[in-house]
Amino acid sequence: MALVREGISLSLCIPDIGARVTRAVAAAGRDASGHFYIDTGMSRMGLPYHSALPVLRDLSRVPRLAIAGMMTELAEEPDFDTEQVRRLSVLAMEARAAGMALLGGYPTDDGRERSIAELTPAFRLKARVVRVAQMRAGDTVSYGRRFKADAPTWIATLPVGHADAIHPNTLAGKTGTSVYDVLMHLNPGLPRIVV
Repeated sequence: MALVREGISLSLCIPDIGARVTRAVAAAGRDASGHFYIDTGMSRMGLPYHSALPVLRDLSRVPRLAIAGMMTELAEEPDFDTEQVRRLSVLAMEARAAGMALLGGYPTDDGRERSIAELTPAFRLKARVVRVAQMRAGDTVSYGRRFKADAPTWIATLPVGHADAIHPNTLAGKTGTSVYDVLMHLNPGLPRIVV
């Protein structure tokens, strides 16, 4: 209860944490937030990755609990660390499928889900343009030169993403769930986003 009362983000790491958070929120009289702590192979703390999805789904329904993210602890052995990241990514993708629908997006872009149900976007992202520039043919943008202009091209910079701890590879739609993934599912016609 003290952690919730003080506004400290919780580590959601045991199967019955939902009931505990519900009691703490009621006693503290305020909302709680926390991160899913996933055990991807250290076998020390967290929800085991292979059985965590039902717990994650249950926790996502706990009133007054804001889920801030998901974390794990790496073994610091390069080959196994890669496997642990893979395990966490797979779990995040499985959890995302249901979460995307709640936000009004379809889990895949292949159109199959659209025949099952018509979803309506549940939010809108707004940002002011902080910089406009014209690129010359051959100019590139961002880390790893993610975009190369074939012809003179206007670009705009929006203050979302990198400073919000969203990794560039995630924003590029290559791993996990991101602002970009959600936006592209809600409106596939958006211009390309490069960070």
